[in-house]
Amino acid sequence: MDYTILIDNREQQNWLDESWKTAHVTLETGDYSIAQSSSLQSKYTDKDLNHFLCLERKKTVSELAQNLTKSAFKKEIERLANFKHKFLILEFSYTDVVNYPYNSSIPRSRWRKIRVRAPFILACLSGMMIHSNIQVIFAENRAGAIAIASEIIKRCIKILEKKENG
Repeated sequence: MDYTILIDNREQQNWLDESWKTAHVTLETGDYSIAQSSSLQSKYTDKDLNHFLCLERKKTVSELAQNLTKSAFKKEIERLANFKHKFLILEFSYTDVVNYPYNSSIPRSRWRKIRVRAPFILACLSGMMIHSNIQVIFAENRAGAIAIASEIIKRCIKILEKKENG
């Protein structure tokens, strides 16, 4: 069976190059998933994907911090928990979180107004791992995130192919 990597329409920076068979679609949850190429649609619910694989990407600590306070993101994490293979891949390091807002794009003059701090971010990430069994990966940078995501997708496709072939 042939598989296509699904990329959410709202995903602004595609991780995958032309060597991958991809389709830009509307995903209910996450930024990346996979589906059989023979059954491509323009919009997917989590049920359509059999809750198999979901990758959620965060580019910066600031983006993650903003998302953690939004109810829409909390609902997305709840849906993400239903997937068999679920990953939150971060294009930054653990140290970046601990040092936040240092080295962020937030002007120093606004730091006093920041309500989401490193301890809260780390507590939320720990909660995702413990309560929702979401694999949180600190990929250090974009290149690391791409390498990790590619490997996860390859391995998940092999699992699906093995299931098909008995």
